[in-house]
Amino acid sequence: MADQHDGPFKCIEEAHHYIGLLRDVADETQIEVSADLAAAETAGARRRVEALYVVMQKLSQLRQHLDATRRVLNDLRTLRRLLFEERDGVGGDEARVTPSPTIPPPA
Repeated sequence: MADQHDGPFKCIEEAHHYIGLLRDVADETQIEVSADLAAAETAGARRRVEALYVVMQKLSQLRQHLDATRRVLNDLRTLRRLLFEERDGVGGDEARVTPSPTIPPPA
């Protein structure tokens, strides 16, 4: 793997942290929009209520995507650690590669 880092993140951990920050902002925004939605419902502003429901739906979708992205980044961190022996106490190849009980080993 190349050691050049042309992108905004120098490692997977930085990307993982950034996605976590985005998720936090999405959560805060959802709380604010929820309050706006309650106020719009009280005021009887039907079109604003409908628009805010769409915003809530899009924020929910964004949250799901951010959660999935964090899981993928976490998997990549784990795989990198396994591949480059970054975890403590890992022995030889036999100790690192353990076949899943549901998938039979290759013949």
